[in-house]
Amino acid sequence: MQRLTLDQPVPEPYRGAVVALGNFDGFHLGHQAVVGRAVQRGAHERRPVIVATFDPHPVRHFKPDTPPFRLTTLDQRERMFGQAGADAMLVFKFGAELAGTTAEDFVGEILAKRNGIKFGQRSYVPGSENRVIAMINGQIKATIVDLANKNLLMSKAGDRFHVLPSVDVQCPYCGETITLPVDGSAGDQRYIEDCHVCCRPIVVTVVVSFITAWVLAGATVIAWHFYGGGFLVGALLTGATLWAGFTAARFITHDAFEGRPAALTTMNIAHELVTVLVMALIIGVWPPAGTV
Repeated sequence: MQRLTLDQPVPEPYRGAVVALGNFDGFHLGHQAVVGRAVQRGAHERRPVIVATFDPHPVRHFKPDTPPFRLTTLDQRERMFGQAGADAMLVFKFGAELAGTTAEDFVGEILAKRNGIKFGQRSYVPGSENRVIAMINGQIKATIVDLANKNLLMSKAGDRFHVLPSVDVQCPYCGETITLPVDGSAGDQRYIEDCHVCCRPIVVTVVVSFITAWVLAGATVIAWHFYGGGFLVGALLTGATLWAGFTAARFITHDAFEGRPAALTTMNIAHELVTVLVMALIIGVWPPAGTV
């Protein structure tokens, strides 16, 4: 495990490496997943893996009065990155120069020219502003950005992208208001999102099953009035039909485009089928008044 800095160009053996870029303080499960993905890709493509981090924490520059909250030292991070399978750690010293660098300069000058790190045709690009530039340049197809950079993206190339709905939440640690995208098509979700200001992890829970059940109940009533028959059977058939036409079709198309394993797709759509049928069973057993 080698520690690299901006003082010297990236050594030749690490040129063309897969890079996981972030703060990675604490190295929680979300961080481990990002680095793990980089390690997997590096092994698949027979390339070294670099984990890039910042020191001191960026919030120390923007909010110097913030009480100390760093979870890990550089030595501890280096040890954890090595245990995760990385070959080197690249440390960006965060100060006024780096804070005043635009996304274009960071990608084009600091990463590409000074350190020999370039985004490939399939890149997972960190940092909202960096991801906007990568999106506009066609280097990535989907990303998550904050509200300011979403507006930037829409102003420069709004006709080329679809924007997910978003909600504003208050960080429980620093109190800043941050914007989070919400993809309701993915069903119920529970994941970790780092605060855009203090970078501390926030557990996000998205519940959409109630909405799905409400829509299914309404569709069942409409189908029962149209076709007649038993309400329970109608609920199960309506649920299976909606699952096949919307959920299964969407998963199969999306996963085929992404090149995901067929077994994973089968497992996901089977899980969704069970969820929908359980909802339909409950709706069918307790029908609304006037339907039986």
